[in-house]
Amino acid sequence: MKSTGPSTATLAISLFLIALCLRLLFLYDFSDNPTFTAPVVDAQTYDVLARDLAAGKPLAEELFWQPLFYPLWLSSVYRISDSSILLAKVFQAILGSATCLLTFLLALHFLDRRSAILAGLITAFYGPLLFFESQLVATGWAAFWSVLLLLLFVIAERQRNLRAFALLGACGALSILTRPTFLPFFIAACLVLFLGLAREKMAPSRQLTRFSVLLLGCALFLLPVALFNQQLTGRLGILPSSGGINLFIGNNLQREETLTARPGAQWQAIVHLPAQAGEWGNIWKQQEYFLARVRDYALTAPADFAKGLGQKTLQLLSGRETPRNVDLYELSQWSTLLRFLTWKISGFGFPFGVLLPLAMIGLGSQWRKYPAPVILFPFLYGASLVLVFVTARYRTPMIPVLSIFAASGVFAISDVIQNKRWRAAAWIGTSALAIVLAACLPGPFAEERQSYYGEMYREAALYKIRQNQLPEARALFLKSIEEDPSSSEAHSGLAQTFYRQGRVREAKAEWERAVALNPDWFEAVNNLAWLLSTTAQTELRDPERATQLAKHACELRAYKDAGALDTLAAAQANQGQFPAALASLEQAISLIDPTRQGDLLQELQRRQALYLRQESYVE
Repeated sequence: MKSTGPSTATLAISLFLIALCLRLLFLYDFSDNPTFTAPVVDAQTYDVLARDLAAGKPLAEELFWQPLFYPLWLSSVYRISDSSILLAKVFQAILGSATCLLTFLLALHFLDRRSAILAGLITAFYGPLLFFESQLVATGWAAFWSVLLLLLFVIAERQRNLRAFALLGACGALSILTRPTFLPFFIAACLVLFLGLAREKMAPSRQLTRFSVLLLGCALFLLPVALFNQQLTGRLGILPSSGGINLFIGNNLQREETLTARPGAQWQAIVHLPAQAGEWGNIWKQQEYFLARVRDYALTAPADFAKGLGQKTLQLLSGRETPRNVDLYELSQWSTLLRFLTWKISGFGFPFGVLLPLAMIGLGSQWRKYPAPVILFPFLYGASLVLVFVTARYRTPMIPVLSIFAASGVFAISDVIQNKRWRAAAWIGTSALAIVLAACLPGPFAEERQSYYGEMYREAALYKIRQNQLPEARALFLKSIEEDPSSSEAHSGLAQTFYRQGRVREAKAEWERAVALNPDWFEAVNNLAWLLSTTAQTELRDPERATQLAKHACELRAYKDAGALDTLAAAQANQGQFPAALASLEQAISLIDPTRQGDLLQELQRRQALYLRQESYVE
């Protein structure tokens, strides 16, 4: 018998190698970018948390701020690689290649080989997916889980063996721990799966056995996380505490302001809304505050709430990539490959502006071929994003499934043209044009109307400070100021580099600029107050102004920040106001958790004893 072409195994290996070579080439091509070894915003948060975990530092609430899976995985990479960011990115390149392979294997279950190959290639060459897999964020893992989860649903429905159901439960749990937006889809798809088994007259006892095995697979990962959460934070649960604030960001009367709030003063203003309302407490109390704000908003302004959902739906369907922490189009200047694979002209964005109409055509013309979970996923996962807020990074895990639909759409169009079915061709063309217009015309959205250059340099500089690379940090802060001279945060960061190098006069000048630009930027206000109180250069001291600034810093934190109270105590002591200084220190000490901040507690107690001696001496 003659061979009909390469074997499935050969095709799978070839696709994996093509995807891997492309991803490694992108890492090399993109390596000159300032953020390549200095992650920014969420990536920086993950990196710092993973380093602390790898070093064995005690952690509590901060561990459950973001979804738990990714920082645990990243910390495991850091443990074996001396905290190598490059190795973590290489591992993620391998993971992304596996995603392309799984896309091919998933499509083979219900489409022909040519469509499966094209689906895998679309996923392999999809620019935004390529980019986010190279970042220290969970997007690559979320895309991987999306395809593996769907593959396991198909296998469980067809083979019905217990192992498939156990793996399905475990994969579902890990996907939820990676990105909670998987939860609605996973519950709905499990319901569809078991309803299908019931329709096919599977014995109730066999259904119960499979349901129990699936639950055990879930519990294998979710139960330890829930118990660990209760041990560290006092809350039994698996979802991160950031869910409340994320829901609030996309659902309030000033959502354009909250959606475009940048790291620094704007973000801190949102984070400290609970404190301003008298709800200062642990992360779960803060989450309850934001959830209550969203609930009140939906009940008191339902029309505006619905309008917001509509706007976010348009954003989900937009051909352009909505920025959040970074802007792909700005960053493409550092990669020829990214410029080729991801670009926009006016309202049209490539590749999503092409992928979406092809996917809709493929879904509309071939929907009977797709298993129910495959159809459900983009709708329920997309709805979860719309309920919160939409960004390129969060939308990207949908790409492998949409690539399968798009591959089917390509061959549906080809077959229509080859068979000269012109009426069907006209319908497809009209539909595609309507989808393209729907994806291009809305916007620009609020997040697209600002530049991210200055913020990128500033956040990279903050990372360099954490690594004690002060000359590099200073250079990046200067680039940030060049891009955005009005950035209080950049001037404050530059001041910090000067202060750490002993250049106190220059540090004071930069903190003065930062406070002048934004009198409510806590870090600049508090740091300037500390400098004016404690500097050894007596000509720079100004205890009276330091006290005023320190009181303002305490007000910005509702007198619930130990560092601000310590600064106030130092300023008051320099003015000879020892009773007031001792009262401020006592309040600061009351806010310290001795199990986690023992060193700070000892320092505050040492200063407390010093002020007591000075007060006695004055008397």
